[in-house]
Amino acid sequence: MITENQAEQLSEVFAKRYQEVYDKYLTIVGTHLKEIGTLSPTDIHRLEQLAKMNKNIDEIRKDLEKVSSLNSDE
Repeated sequence: MITENQAEQLSEVFAKRYQEVYDKYLTIVGTHLKEIGTLSPTDIHRLEQLAKMNKNIDEIRKDLEKVSSLNSDE
């Protein structure tokens, strides 16, 4: 059985991994935007939708971290 401190450390490791993936894909999107140069209204709309999706992903990540922590505690 792992201690509460170990569970917290594991959740931090998991969160860091998710953040690394997020950073990677944000960099990829930034590179694509730089290559595109200008954006059409459709492109802007798509980016807005991606931003909304990102908020949902953050909520999902937090929920997963919470559940993972609860599972570890139990």
